[in-house]
Amino acid sequence: NDMSSAADDLKQKLERAKVTIDEVQFKSRQLQDQLFQKEEIIGELQSQIKALQVGEAMMKAVKYEHHLAQEADQHRSELLCARQEADRLRLDVASLQEKLQDLKTDKDRERATAPKQILTLPAAVQTEVVVHQDEFLAAKILALQCEIEHLTARKDSRTPDAAQSKNCADLKEPSSKKKMSCIFLGLQSELQDLQVLNEKLIQANRRLLSAQNQHTCAVTNENVR
Repeated sequence: NDMSSAADDLKQKLERAKVTIDEVQFKSRQLQDQLFQKEEIIGELQSQIKALQVGEAMMKAVKYEHHLAQEADQHRSELLCARQEADRLRLDVASLQEKLQDLKTDKDRERATAPKQILTLPAAVQTEVVVHQDEFLAAKILALQCEIEHLTARKDSRTPDAAQSKNCADLKEPSSKKKMSCIFLGLQSELQDLQVLNEKLIQANRRLLSAQNQHTCAVTNENVR
């Protein structure tokens, strides 16, 4: 009887152990299913994140392309204006040079043909006035020539140099960053050229102002005498 009772106890314990094992295995399968579902969700989220990143990059690229197109249009417009201004300044320079030459010719003719007894001013005074008028016109011509050089340099600075053109041409599909780099290099070069030309314009304007003041003083002295 004791052995039969012990055997029954062992059978009951074995059955309870089997039930426990079945429950644990069932819970394990549930956890594995949940884990697989979570992994699928994570994979979908990662795919969505990548798609968003690609879309954002494409939007940025489109914005850069649009910005570059606007910059190119603006540069073309400024270049056209600069050419028109340069043409106008060239005409002004030519006109001033003609006036200067005519002035010299007229003065030479007056000196050669005018009777000495009609002269009311000393020769030194006349010479002074002519010299200052010549200096005034020459200084104005120089200032206009500096402006032409300034506009020409602006046009040239917007045209990429040989190295930059080669670097940009070698890229079949250049990225937006590389395009912006080319533009920044051109703008930096333009800024340096403008600084140099600005100094030249300042000096030319100073000479023009000085010559103009001398011309005014000479004319005033001539009128007073």
